[in-house]
Amino acid sequence: MIGVVDNGSRYIRQILNFLEKRGVEFCVYPPYPKVLKSIKNGHSALILTGSPWRWEVYSQFLDAEMELVRESKVPVLGICFGHQVISRAFGVGLFNLGEKVEGEREMRVVKKDPIFDGLDRSFKAFESHKWGVERVPPGFSLLASSDHCRVEAIKHRRRPIYGVQFHPEMGWDGELVLENFLKVHDII
Repeated sequence: MIGVVDNGSRYIRQILNFLEKRGVEFCVYPPYPKVLKSIKNGHSALILTGSPWRWEVYSQFLDAEMELVRESKVPVLGICFGHQVISRAFGVGLFNLGEKVEGEREMRVVKKDPIFDGLDRSFKAFESHKWGVERVPPGFSLLASSDHCRVEAIKHRRRPIYGVQFHPEMGWDGELVLENFLKVHDII
């Protein structure tokens, strides 16, 4: 069973539909500290969703979610805001892009990884964010980049922790990234 931490994503239904269509069992959790402390390592993987919240408002509530990421013994995939949570958990700040990036965008794979199997080095994915990760966190590798956001996808070098700034659940080529994450970790 996958644990889905719903940070208030507008696209939660797409994530859950994706999992349902592939026969993956899941449980959705709100990002409340007491709840997050109770779900540590009780799942085959964790997905951290996006969020419409502004970092300056929401960041005070993220300690438990960042701790969950740092201590997780199972694969973790952070999507958009979840990607930013992972980066913050490992000591990297964020920057405001100045304007919202929304819609289909071109991503460039800069390092081969099984989550990009079946994709060209350049692929299309949906984005909806106003914040970006300042740099690749220590212990991570940069996997993908774009013209407006250098740190589009990351992977921890020794642990199965991935972050993607884009929304793979929204279609285009992104769905293959989500599917590959599940395949690589023997979930489907």
